[in-house]
Amino acid sequence: MRHSRIFDGILLILLGLFLLALNQGWIPVQVASSLVRNFWPALLILLGLLIILRGGVSFIVVVVVVLSLVGVGLFGPASRWFTTEWSRNPGRMPMARTDTAVFSEELQGSTDLAINLGFGAGRLSIEGGSQRLAEASLDYANSRPSWEVKRDGSRTSITAKQPSGERIPMGGGSFDWRFKVNNSVNLDINASMGAGRVDLDLQKAKLRGLDISAGAGDIKIAFPEEPQMSARISGGATNLELSIPASVGVSIRASNPLIANNLQREGLVKMGDNYISKDFESARSKLTIDLSAGVGNVRIRR
Repeated sequence: MRHSRIFDGILLILLGLFLLALNQGWIPVQVASSLVRNFWPALLILLGLLIILRGGVSFIVVVVVVLSLVGVGLFGPASRWFTTEWSRNPGRMPMARTDTAVFSEELQGSTDLAINLGFGAGRLSIEGGSQRLAEASLDYANSRPSWEVKRDGSRTSITAKQPSGERIPMGGGSFDWRFKVNNSVNLDINASMGAGRVDLDLQKAKLRGLDISAGAGDIKIAFPEEPQMSARISGGATNLELSIPASVGVSIRASNPLIANNLQREGLVKMGDNYISKDFESARSKLTIDLSAGVGNVRIRR
């Protein structure tokens, strides 16, 4: 029994070392896939020998064999993909391929624009400066994003969503969603995404409302100088950087304690859960921000 426990322990240690080396990149994926694909029958031979010599096998051995056989299914396609991509670009680490869907909408008398977005992990950027109502280039791997436009007089709404089940393909990479909007229309943005990076350069836009829900990552927003603006930002462990014109009165409500911030150093006064600029009531331009969930590291620049 004691020798059995020693053997099981050694087997688990070897498996753990192999997975650690693979996870840390010490073993290239093509080497790991080759090992698994070529030597998995040896595990069945080992299993048979254990049955003969020990009269049976432990639960640990069965688990290791099953995991290894599952690995054949996972590493087989990975190896074929890696080999193909490596042959196309020798010496360059392969990255997953993505396609890009391009959309464009004309102004057509629109004065108000609402953008509704939903996608998984990746990078989202929105900026002004388009001569059209809106332009977009959206990366995808397998399924083309949906794009729906509704017009009601001078009001237009654009909804772009990533199909359910769409994931970063094998080999890594990232989805980039890039938007450019017209600076002359009143703008509302509602975005829901997974972990990643958000970069909104709205300094020249006529922003009215902003609602962002994101996973862990970095969010950078440059606000314009508009009469009345509101923003709600929620997410996971998020680093938030806000660029706000000095002439804009600011009120920030944090429903959870902030891990780190420079709000008071930038002249905002803490009143309960709120951080308010001294000139908020008298300012011609006002911005109210509601921070919730895991937003923790907040920096503002004025």
